[in-house]
Formats: sequence, structure tokens, C-alpha cells
Amino acid sequence: MKKIHIQFKKLLFKCPMLTLPFFFMPSTTVAHPPMDPTSLTNRHSASEPVYYLFPIGKVEITTNTTPRIRIYDTYKDGLLGLENWSHIYVIWWFDANDTPERRTRLQVHPMGNANNPLTGVFACRSPVRPNLIGLTICKVEKVDPPYIYIDKIDAWPETPVLDIKPVTRRETNLEVHGPAWEPRHRDNHPSP
Repeated sequence: MKKIHIQFKKLLFKCPMLTLPFFFMPSTTVAHPPMDPTSLTNRHSASEPVYYLFPIGKVEITTNTTPRIRIYDTYKDGLLGLENWSHIYVIWWFDANDTPERRTRLQVHPMGNANNPLTGVFACRSPVRPNLIGLTICKVEKVDPPYIYIDKIDAWPETPVLDIKPVTRRETNLEVHGPAWEPRHRDNHPSP
């Protein structure tokens, strides 16, 4: 089996309201990203594929309004049929945390609480991670292109949105458990 690694190179993505570093599209001839050479994103061979991601929209949150996702005009035709779904996955970029130091940190105290045990970033929902991808399940309130009105999202206003996917019934029939420090799972663990 061929080993594939995903590297990221910062690019400037421009739209009328926003300028962001972003990524996607395979290539093997792109230079390394402008980061610390010891960072995780630079530890791989230049012959491995490089991918770029481009935002499809952004999060818009203002006081006294329903949160919404604004889909850029280039991608708004992709909203056709979305009104038939009750919930969506919103995949977004932790752009406010995009620093070489934060991308190399692999262990944190979950939820920024030093009383929580040191935990690997892949075992918690920390915004500090090698690839700053965020994921939120949102209830769809209304679709009015280019906007998707949602119930809530754990992203900041102006956060770039990378993708949207409907949540299907087969994905939600899971019996989930987790560590005691995670608030939604405290009922499953005895108190210390």
C-alpha cells in the first residue's frame, strides 16, 4: 500500500469580504508551507502529494439573529436540495489558531482546564491540532441561498467554512461514551 501524506501550503484566497490563507487540489511540485521547519507539516518528503483546501463560505453570527453560513456565489448551486435535510455537518477551519506552535502541539488539557488530564489532541475536540479542521453538527433552520440558517455553531464569526454534508440516520444511531472530563459524558462516570 502506498503511503500518502497531506501537506498544506498557505495560499491567499480572496473574496469581496474576506482574505484568508487556504488550501486543496493535489500537486507534487509545490514548495513547503511558510512554517517552522521542525513543524509537523514539513517532516515529509517533497515527492508526497500536497493538497489545497478553499473555503466555500463563512460563518456569520450577529447579536439577535439566527447564526447562518454564507456560501460564496461560486458554490451556491451546491445548496440545491439541502432544505430536505434536518441536520448538517459543517466542516470549518480554526483560522484564529493557525500558528506553527499551535500546529505542533499534540497534547493538551481538554477545554483549557489544567484539572483535566493531559490528553492527545486526537482524543479531544481541542482547537489546537496539526490540521485545524473543526466539525459541528448543526440543525438546519432554513435554506435561503446563499445562506443556510442554523441553530448554533461552535465557531467564531467570519470563520471559513470548508464543506457541508448532510447528517444521515445511519450516522446518528451510535451509542457514544467518553471520558469523565467531557461534560456530556459525566453521567456515565462516577464522581471522583
